[in-house]
Amino acid sequence: MDKQHNPEFTQVEFYWAYADYNALMQFTEDLLAFVIKESIGTYKIEYENTMLNFEPPIKKITYRELIMENTGIDLNLENTEERLGKAIKDKSLTLDLEGVVGYGALVDTLYKTYARPKVIQPTFLIDHPYELMPLAKRKPDDPSKIESFQLLVHGFEVLKAYSELNDPKDQKDRWQQQEGLAKKGLAEHEALDEDYIRALEYGMPPTAGWGMGIDRLTALLTNQHSLKDVILFPTMKPEGK
Repeated sequence: MDKQHNPEFTQVEFYWAYADYNALMQFTEDLLAFVIKESIGTYKIEYENTMLNFEPPIKKITYRELIMENTGIDLNLENTEERLGKAIKDKSLTLDLEGVVGYGALVDTLYKTYARPKVIQPTFLIDHPYELMPLAKRKPDDPSKIESFQLLVHGFEVLKAYSELNDPKDQKDRWQQQEGLAKKGLAEHEALDEDYIRALEYGMPPTAGWGMGIDRLTALLTNQHSLKDVILFPTMKPEGK
């Protein structure tokens, strides 16, 4: 529970059959342009003394490019937990690694500490390492990456979307990998769902999934520092603690 998180929140989520993440990026760009222009009459929003410009097209940057730009680390080279850990140590970067086990969790911690806070203007962050999203489809030309994107604004995530993984074998392998890391101490992880695997074996069309936090978008549009200021009944921390 902090300025960007509340136990109860509002979100929109949908799945689009026979679409991929590129279609969702275009949809997102069109949707935000329409909503923001209709709501406040301009594509430009003043948020915490910074002018944010949502006029299309929204900038795109790959996960690898963003990490390299802010840390000097190339994830294509530092592609294992051991190699990435050494690179982080060599760069004298400081991370909170409590409950962080595995390559994906280490990459995510590096990203949230040194890269995401630097993204101010609306930006599509695309092509994450596959370890970060166990339900997302791999890129055909680079299986180490997934067909994914997040919309980042002012250092935080507004929405996430990706081409859904519909290969039952790959899905089961990734969940088993997650459970293996959980046994080693990974704090946040996915669990194997045999019913879902069985459903995928029957068949699922190419599909793209999309989810947006309405409270975060509302906070942006109304220039509110905390989600508590846009949620009717926000959860409050106990007094004196």
